[in-house]
Amino acid sequence: MADLTLQEYLRVATQYEAAAALGVTQGAVSQMAASDREIRIVTDMDGKIIRTYEVKTMGRKKST
Repeated sequence: MADLTLQEYLRVATQYEAAAALGVTQGAVSQMAASDREIRIVTDMDGKIIRTYEVKTMGRKKST
Protein backbone atom coordinates (compact mmCIF):
# COMPACT_ATOMS: atom_id res chain seq x y z
CA MET A 1 0.00 0.00 0.00
CA ALA A 2 1.07 3.52 -0.71
CA ASP A 3 -0.26 6.80 0.67
CA LEU A 4 0.39 9.52 -1.92
CA THR A 5 -0.59 13.12 -2.42
CA LEU A 6 -2.68 13.83 -5.48
CA GLN A 7 0.33 15.53 -7.09
CA GLU A 8 2.50 12.44 -6.50
CA TYR A 9 -0.20 10.20 -7.97
CA LEU A 10 -0.43 12.41 -11.05
CA ARG A 11 3.28 11.80 -11.76
CA VAL A 12 2.42 8.18 -12.65
CA ALA A 13 -1.14 8.61 -13.94
CA THR A 14 -2.85 11.12 -16.18
CA GLN A 15 -5.62 13.40 -14.98
CA TYR A 16 -8.05 11.39 -17.13
CA GLU A 17 -6.98 8.11 -15.47
CA ALA A 18 -7.24 9.66 -12.01
CA ALA A 19 -10.69 11.07 -12.82
CA ALA A 20 -11.96 7.68 -13.99
CA ALA A 21 -10.58 5.95 -10.88
CA LEU A 22 -12.07 8.57 -8.54
CA GLY A 23 -15.41 8.85 -10.32
CA VAL A 24 -15.07 12.55 -11.08
CA THR A 25 -14.36 14.61 -14.19
CA GLN A 26 -10.92 15.48 -15.50
CA GLY A 27 -11.74 19.13 -14.78
CA ALA A 28 -12.39 18.30 -11.12
CA VAL A 29 -9.00 16.56 -10.86
CA SER A 30 -7.36 19.59 -12.49
CA GLN A 31 -8.97 21.93 -9.97
CA MET A 32 -7.99 19.69 -7.04
CA ALA A 33 -4.39 19.54 -8.28
CA ALA A 34 -4.19 23.31 -8.71
CA SER A 35 -5.62 24.06 -5.26
CA ASP A 36 -3.76 24.13 -1.96
CA ARG A 37 -5.91 21.28 -0.59
CA GLU A 38 -4.04 18.24 0.76
CA ILE A 39 -5.76 15.37 -1.02
CA ARG A 40 -4.29 11.94 -0.30
CA ILE A 41 -4.70 8.76 -2.33
CA VAL A 42 -4.15 5.28 -0.90
CA THR A 43 -3.27 2.63 -3.48
CA ASP A 44 -2.73 -1.13 -3.30
CA MET A 45 0.42 -2.89 -4.50
CA ASP A 46 -0.88 -2.87 -8.10
CA GLY A 47 -1.46 0.90 -8.04
CA LYS A 48 -5.26 0.61 -7.85
CA ILE A 49 -6.88 3.31 -5.73
CA ILE A 50 -8.31 1.92 -2.49
CA ARG A 51 -9.51 5.20 -0.97
CA THR A 52 -9.00 8.95 -1.01
CA TYR A 53 -9.23 11.51 1.75
CA GLU A 54 -8.47 15.15 2.44
CA VAL A 55 -6.35 16.35 5.34
CA LYS A 56 -7.73 19.49 6.96
CA THR A 57 -6.27 21.47 9.81
CA MET A 58 -8.32 22.24 12.89
CA GLY A 59 -8.73 25.68 14.37
CA ARG A 60 -8.73 29.15 12.95
CA LYS A 61 -6.22 30.88 10.80
CA LYS A 62 -4.46 33.74 12.54
CA SER A 63 -5.21 37.08 10.97
CA THR A 64 -2.46 39.66 10.80
